[in-house]
Amino acid sequence: MEDKPLIVGGKSYISSKRAAQVFGYTNDYIGKLCREGKLEGERVDGAWYVSSVSLREFEVARVDRARERS
Repeated sequence: MEDKPLIVGGKSYISSKRAAQVFGYTNDYIGKLCREGKLEGERVDGAWYVSSVSLREFEVARVDRARERS
């Protein structure tokens, strides 16, 4: 189930492991962001699955904040 997207309520979620690989974060950091409510995520069998949309929005906001500081 790890590499397949999870569909919940019509929304697509990817594993935190895959999200970490794609966006350059650690698996633990993705889980932390989900627990804190900064990313939309679902916990399934002990693994976090994160909304691809919320992850992209988080990354765009992070880049924007970095630009504002520079």
